[in-house]
Amino acid sequence: MPYQGLLSTAMFNDRQIRAKDFARWRHAHSRFARGRDRATVDAYKAEIAAGGLRTLIWLDVSERTGEVLIGDGHHRAVALMESGVDSFAFHWRVAEKAGWLSQPPLEQGPFPYHLLDR
Repeated sequence: MPYQGLLSTAMFNDRQIRAKDFARWRHAHSRFARGRDRATVDAYKAEIAAGGLRTLIWLDVSERTGEVLIGDGHHRAVALMESGVDSFAFHWRVAEKAGWLSQPPLEQGPFPYHLLDR
């Protein structure tokens, strides 16, 4: 069974949990402000209001750099931030374990919380 943890949404910042697909979180917010991306974020906000996200966010941890990044769930993260939700549930994986796989496997052991003490 993959590890499931709970973290503060305030950790979605350019220092602790970074937006992997964007240079800064403000770029993600800007990108998701219109069009289909906006519709996706709004759909997640409705899901949050109706009882919470059904799909957990995946955090990627780099063994090389110690960085923690959103591996899957940028739209969900923005929806959580915009909704003012205090915490979020997550799974995690070691980014470098992908090898020949398209996606690294989710980890079963505890998350390395010390990496967030930046």
